[in-house]
Amino acid sequence: MNGIGITVRSYSSSVTESTAEIITHEYLSVNYQDIKEARYLELEKNRLERLAKNGPTFIDHAIEILQERLDNADRPDALAEEIEEHNIPEITISSWNDFNQKVKTLKYREWVYRGQSNKHWPLETSLFRAFNDIQNLRKQSTQLAEKIAKNSYEQRIIENFKTNAHLFIKDLPTQDDNLEWLAVMQHYGAPTRMLDFSYSPYVALFFSITNGSSDSSIFCFNKIELCGGAYKDEKNESIFKNKLLKEDSYLQTYDPKKTNQRLHNQQGLFVVPSNNYESIDEIITNSDHEYWDSGYKYIIPNTLHCEMIENLKKMNITSSILFPGIEGYTQSLRYLLLEENEILHIHPTI
Repeated sequence: MNGIGITVRSYSSSVTESTAEIITHEYLSVNYQDIKEARYLELEKNRLERLAKNGPTFIDHAIEILQERLDNADRPDALAEEIEEHNIPEITISSWNDFNQKVKTLKYREWVYRGQSNKHWPLETSLFRAFNDIQNLRKQSTQLAEKIAKNSYEQRIIENFKTNAHLFIKDLPTQDDNLEWLAVMQHYGAPTRMLDFSYSPYVALFFSITNGSSDSSIFCFNKIELCGGAYKDEKNESIFKNKLLKEDSYLQTYDPKKTNQRLHNQQGLFVVPSNNYESIDEIITNSDHEYWDSGYKYIIPNTLHCEMIENLKKMNITSSILFPGIEGYTQSLRYLLLEENEILHIHPTI
């Protein structure tokens, strides 16, 4: 908006920081051409009303100048009318051996993986989904498309968790280590901007095929490329600045300082987006950083799921291993039915 000469907020403004944040986000997220056309229609309507009432005035001349400025204004990069989108290459897996051969070419710990139960699901954090759920609930209860101040909401969640976590958990992070706090919150199911990944393609495969019957997917990225280079050593300082312009968006990987049994068994780490207004998918698709050149999306047809489960069990990658304790044991019970079906198929008289 500053780029076309419109002041959004000044020192004398009564607009709060959270409201200004929402205004900026909404402006960045809608089509720029629609804004111009709506503004023209409003100006023209006002001009015709004044002409009918008072005849030509100096205001009409001022409007013509403003319209000329709008026409000739250089649009900021973040509002480019044609945003070039880049998609990660998709590769459909044909068999267990096909998958095995492909991931063997990717060096261990240089690549990170995430499995998803539906190939159409985007890469979204639990916090990003929580924002959408809250907005939908508010819209249903008030009949208004009410927007929430996402950064303020995240900070409230973090501060609330910091205040009360000592009641349930011992050995907590230092007060100012926000990424480590997010790792703890993620472990216990709180909505955070972290997304679980694994250093193991086989663990990612397990998660992609064990919670649904659709064609599933596995995202894999080169870890160094995913870090975005210049931001690598600045994650603690810059990750919560939540810059809104496209060229400022980036992703950061994070290995917790203090792990836990589940994360250890899953060879887990996290991917963290630099703002709360874009999904990880959107950053990958629209960012100036060439994420699409350093990643793949493997599609696992549902017809291969039984074969994959059987081979993963031979590698001892099961619910009871990846989720230590009663949780993993109870999750593993669902596959007893599959084993029983296999027995009945082989020995129909039993």
